Amino acid sequence: MFYLWHVIDSRKEKLARALASTRFRPSEKAMPLTLPKPVTNYLAAVEAKDTDMLALCFTDDALVHDEGRDHRGLDAIRSWAKKTQRKYKYVMEPLNTSVSAKFVKLHARLTGDFPGSPIELDYTFTIANDKITSLEIG
Repeated sequence: MFYLWHVIDSRKEKLARALASTRFRPSEKAMPLTLPKPVTNYLAAVEAKDTDMLALCFTDDALVHDEGRDHRGLDAIRSWAKKTQRKYKYVMEPLNTSVSAKFVKLHARLTGDFPGSPIELDYTFTIANDKITSLEIG
C-alpha cells in the first residue's frame, strides 16, 4: 500500500513541475485562459505527453468520447491517451474557453501527424469534486 501512495505522490509532484513549467503559447487572437484546476492539469499532462498524469485528472469511472468511441475508466483513458499520442503525435494549442459551474468548453487547435493538420476541435469537460468526470471531443 505504501508503494502505491509513493507512486501517486511522485506523479503529483511531476504534475506540479509540469504545471510550473507549462507555457501555453496561444495565438495572438486567442483569449486568455482561466480554467478550473482539473482542466489545467489535463492540458499540462497533454503538453508533457504524460498519459499517467493525464489519467490522474479523471475520476475512476470517467468517460472520454473521442472519434466516435467511448473510453470508460482510468485504464481505458490511459490506453486511449497513449494510442492517440502515438498515432497522431499532436500538439494542442488552447484558443478559447467557456466555463460554467459544472462544464468547461475549450476550443483548441491540434497540429500533428494526420491529414488536414492543423485542425480545430471542441473539448467539453464535465467537472465534479475537482476531477474530470467526462470529456467529449469533437
